[in-house]
Amino acid sequence: MIELQKELIFWLDDAISKFQSLSVKLSSRNKTLKIKAFNNIIRLCEARLIATKNYAKAGGYQDFSVQTQKSCYEPIMEYIESNL
Repeated sequence: MIELQKELIFWLDDAISKFQSLSVKLSSRNKTLKIKAFNNIIRLCEARLIATKNYAKAGGYQDFSVQTQKSCYEPIMEYIESNL
């Protein structure tokens, strides 16, 4: 694997695990509309990250970079964490 591909896949694995830990935190909360919405957002982001990871493993890592992925998903993680 090329270094850029390894870096991207490593970051995607880390982001997926962060979203999964947020999902675990949300599972212990009351099921209000806000928590349900956060949970749906987390599921969507996880699915997109997994799809991106599979695409990068298949050789499409040139289309993505760690910086663009961070700019897409880190604000979402920070917003959900700040509202828990």
